[in-house]
Amino acid sequence: MVVPWRPCPDNLRSQTLYFTSMLEAASLFSAGRHAPGKILVINRVNPLPFMLGFAPPRGGDLFWEPTAPPRPTPEMLADADYVLVPTKFSSSPAMAKAAYERFAPYLAAHFTRREETEYWILYARMAPPP
Repeated sequence: MVVPWRPCPDNLRSQTLYFTSMLEAASLFSAGRHAPGKILVINRVNPLPFMLGFAPPRGGDLFWEPTAPPRPTPEMLADADYVLVPTKFSSSPAMAKAAYERFAPYLAAHFTRREETEYWILYARMAPPP
């Protein structure tokens, strides 16, 4: 007898949290809250630009794998207008933490912390000096 697949509560909870966190991230760009731009989500997957119909940043990846060799931070973030750092949930917490620690000096030099929500810290690129 074949038993239909049923998600375990942890799997279902994880999927629900991921979906909730992505909806919250999308809401940051609704109703003129923040201008459209190229968004990099520090997570295993970066679907936000595609969800919102924004162009993705050049050099950013849609999928990050923990076993992939890291690319230089300026290459990863150079074209991003916004960077979203997860605060409460990530599909790969260890990878997100390592990426954030590696990106922190670049974020401090080129971005400003704009907003913090339940699931995200939003960084926006600083305007270049005149």
